[in-house]
Amino acid sequence: MTGFRIGYAVAHPEIIDKMAKLQALCMTNVAEPIQYVALKALDSDTSDNTKTMRNRLDLLVKMAKGMQLDFVAPDGAMYLFCKVRKENFNAVDFTNQLLDQGVAIAPGEAFGNYQNFIRISACQPEKLLDEGMQIIEKALSK
Repeated sequence: MTGFRIGYAVAHPEIIDKMAKLQALCMTNVAEPIQYVALKALDSDTSDNTKTMRNRLDLLVKMAKGMQLDFVAPDGAMYLFCKVRKENFNAVDFTNQLLDQGVAIAPGEAFGNYQNFIRISACQPEKLLDEGMQIIEKALSK
């Protein structure tokens, strides 16, 4: 369910009431089938998933530290959001060039005013992440 953006909160009823009013103004309803899947997910053992994502993120962090990237190691996200330390860097052009090499990352502009940023997802097997990071490193060194 990566990307479906669903969650829940446990709080005092007065706080929940205020949260509900804010939520009603901020977003539309989550589709009913996704709500049922989310309820099923609450009964699942996700400990393996947590370990898998931690290993993938650790790999990305280790490899990204040697590149021209500034980032904060994520504590809950499934990606690195990195500032590229290169003169005249164009994230959109860079990500398009990587697509031609089989690597898909997102330019920072997709998330706001982040022209010098890229987002690298950890949602692939470690072997693919390793290969992708090597391609990114080679592309950054040009």
